[in-house]
Amino acid sequence: SPAIVAGSLIDLVYQHTELFFRSEKLQQYAHHWATLLKRILLGYEPIGELREAARQENMDLELLLEMPDEEVVGIVYNGSNWVDHCYPCVLFLSIKYRDEPEAAMQASANL
Repeated sequence: SPAIVAGSLIDLVYQHTELFFRSEKLQQYAHHWATLLKRILLGYEPIGELREAARQENMDLELLLEMPDEEVVGIVYNGSNWVDHCYPCVLFLSIKYRDEPEAAMQASANL
């Protein structure tokens, strides 16, 4: 398994968001994302972890995955409210394009 010092990733993410963003909501999202990445790096099943994270954010994945990307990232989660909607957008794209990383990057860049 990868060598990850307990808490080090989360500490680094917290320091980064505290230094550059000073947003409590963004710090919460950064903590959730760092915890999710840490669990995946430790060998937990990625799609299960992503779906659980989406469930914790009260995301209706069945509905969202049927919608065009532009409606999900633009209407449901509005780009003008970046801080409040960044994490759900990342979760949505990560789940939808879980087997297509290049398509995920293209979708993210084009939204």
